[in-house]
Amino acid sequence: QQKRNEELIRSGEQLRKTELALRTARKQLDAAFLNSPVIAFAQDRELRYTWLYNTNRALAQEGESFIGRTDEEILGEQGKPLADAKRAVVETGAGTRIVFLLSIGGSQYYYDTSIEPVRDESGRVTGVVCTALDITGQKKYEEQIQKLVEDLKIHQGELQVQTEELRQAEKEASETRDQYMDLYDYAPVGYLTMERNGVILEANLNAASLLGFERSKLIHSHFTNFIVADSQEAFCFHLKQVLQTGIRQKCEIRMHRSDGSIFYATLESVAVHSNGTRNSIRTSLSDITERKKAEKELRESEERFLKAFHSSPVPQAIASLPEERWVEVNDSFLRMLEYTRDEVIGQTSAELKIIDANERAGILRGVLEKGSEQNVELTVRTKTGKLVTVLSFNEKITLGGQEHCISTLLDITERKRVEQIKDEFIGMVSHELRTPLTVIIGALATAKDERASEDEREELLQEASSSAESLAGILDNMIELSRYQAGRLKLNKKAVRITEIAGMAVQRVRQKYDTHDIILDIPDEIPEIGADAGRIERVLYNLVENAVKYSPPGGQVRVFSALEKRGLVIGVRDSGQGISSEDQQKIFEPFARLRGSGAVGIGLGLVVCKRLVEAHGGRIWVESTPGEGCAFLFTVPHGKAEQDSKR
Repeated sequence: QQKRNEELIRSGEQLRKTELALRTARKQLDAAFLNSPVIAFAQDRELRYTWLYNTNRALAQEGESFIGRTDEEILGEQGKPLADAKRAVVETGAGTRIVFLLSIGGSQYYYDTSIEPVRDESGRVTGVVCTALDITGQKKYEEQIQKLVEDLKIHQGELQVQTEELRQAEKEASETRDQYMDLYDYAPVGYLTMERNGVILEANLNAASLLGFERSKLIHSHFTNFIVADSQEAFCFHLKQVLQTGIRQKCEIRMHRSDGSIFYATLESVAVHSNGTRNSIRTSLSDITERKKAEKELRESEERFLKAFHSSPVPQAIASLPEERWVEVNDSFLRMLEYTRDEVIGQTSAELKIIDANERAGILRGVLEKGSEQNVELTVRTKTGKLVTVLSFNEKITLGGQEHCISTLLDITERKRVEQIKDEFIGMVSHELRTPLTVIIGALATAKDERASEDEREELLQEASSSAESLAGILDNMIELSRYQAGRLKLNKKAVRITEIAGMAVQRVRQKYDTHDIILDIPDEIPEIGADAGRIERVLYNLVENAVKYSPPGGQVRVFSALEKRGLVIGVRDSGQGISSEDQQKIFEPFARLRGSGAVGIGLGLVVCKRLVEAHGGRIWVESTPGEGCAFLFTVPHGKAEQDSKR
């Protein structure tokens, strides 16, 4: 037992000595790393830090926080390359070395890092031990050295390039001198060098060719020897301006060749300075005969164009581009818009508020992009405020060397009105034809019903007959008007008595209307006339029916006639409200109906009357005072019967 106690005492003593040695070794290791640039650390198999010796101040402040954490947890994404290298050492057992870049507090540090595996007694890798040397200063130095080397290479390359460029420039300068002499001699323009007094010192081959002399004979000749008399003064003034101002000057003169032929030439001259004075001039000489001829032809063409433009019956205007200011307008344009020439020249359509600004901008865009903008429907406003509908045709042209837009306006106001009337007419015809057809169909269908009495059937058939007559009247008027417009209206003139014709027309109206007092007041002594009985009856029927429509129920309608020198005058007077003077001007137009009359129809009756009366050589008119009824009168000239008279 005593022996065992002594061994325990010796073991404890040995353990204390070992611990003391370890603490001493740890202090020595800490002292060794304290001033060393090397960072030493160890990590377990999961790459969690187990101990760390660090001299980097930024890391030293957080050194204790490394223990138990991995590189990704501490450094985030920038720790991944270092962790991947350590993981490879753990997996393969082979040490490695990498240069690792670490960013801390906005500063970058480079570490030359050595990674070695740590093994247990069985040789199994249990972690890694690493040493990292801060080589940031070395890397920066190396980068500076590398940049200097690269800069030197660049400068060396630039120097070589400059040397080569200099050699090439010398070679090109020599070649350019030769080329310049060739270009000078064979240039398509004549070149001359003259003294202050106009004596020729140098001339190229083209100048000699233009003047028709050998070059040697031009030298020391006076340039004025080749100028036509009426251009001598212009050349002298040109020479004076060049020498006095020192500014490049141009002029056009007439010159003659050695064979006496005359040509137009343009001179462009500049003074040559020598010892601070302008002792000579250099001049280019060009033959512009063809250009002058083309300019003359262009002027004549423009004059012809403007004559046609101003005499055109179609409104036209010319505006500058892109400003759109009018520079020319013809009389037709001024008449349409009711302006004077002084009021529009220099103005724009937007400034005068003639058309909508957006519509004009669209036209301008089309002209500038496509060269034209055609068939554009616009509403223009005249000076007095009247609105006119036009079709606008716009084309880009060149006038006086400048781009312009010529606009042609076609007044379609009347056409649009006719189109509107036509549309309204179609609607009215559809309605007016449908109404009697509906009555006819309904009446006949009801009449077929066995439950209807004889009296009811008689009344229904009478309604159907009356509606059929109305329908026939509408169709007859349309047929007559169609024949007239197609030039196929034929009159079958015979000797007829107006009393008989008027009686038949009145009887037809009485059968249709039993609400008015229709009086036939035509003397028996009225002689026969040469007329188409059917057409005159159609005229009277239309007039009497209109009189009934526009007279109050129970009102009186009178048909009368009188013989005058100009022919037979026939009239129909009603007891209605009369017709205003404004309406009297248009009641004979197609589809016209009186406002507020309440009468139905499509407005063709009076038009047909007018066409049939005029076909007979007569005329038709209305006499009325508002509130006192009106009288429609027409004439049939004296004349013999004529078969198949075509109008």
